[in-house]
Amino acid sequence: MPPLEFEWERKRNAQRERFGTYGLKSGIDPSICWPTVEVTRDYPNEIHSPYPNISPLFQEIEEEQAVGLYREYDTCVREMKALKQKKEAKEAARLAELEKNLEKYPEVLAKYEASQIKAEKERDEKEIALENRIREIQEYFGYWMDPKDPRFEVMLQQKEQEEKKVANVHNIKAGYHIHNLNFP
Repeated sequence: MPPLEFEWERKRNAQRERFGTYGLKSGIDPSICWPTVEVTRDYPNEIHSPYPNISPLFQEIEEEQAVGLYREYDTCVREMKALKQKKEAKEAARLAELEKNLEKYPEVLAKYEASQIKAEKERDEKEIALENRIREIQEYFGYWMDPKDPRFEVMLQQKEQEEKKVANVHNIKAGYHIHNLNFP
């Protein structure tokens, strides 16, 4: 953070800007960012309005109501206590619900694990057959290939054609043997 070098940097507006840029690290008291009581008295006179007749209306209203910056200490304390109680009640409700859920946890966990086992058992036979088929093809060609790869489809067709040929050869041989059997 650059040090103060010029006199204008020590003025109120420059300090406000410095606080806005660097925050608390600037070392500037944040209270200078708000108007003083003396300045707030002059607010109605500083309003540049297209309706100049409104200015006297502001002068008639009390300072605290017009500016709205000041409240009584007791009011602030009551509001803070109410907020604190509301926050504590909310936290207590959250902890109570957490305790209730912790009591149910073993049941819920057992139910979840049972559903996972059931889902695993219910796996479709087609998926298992497809996985086995993929594994066979990958072993047959000697390297791993992604089933989504277009070359995989070509390899799958080649494998199926070879299996059909082998099946036909077995059927022909089996048929030949059946015809040569002598039945009494």
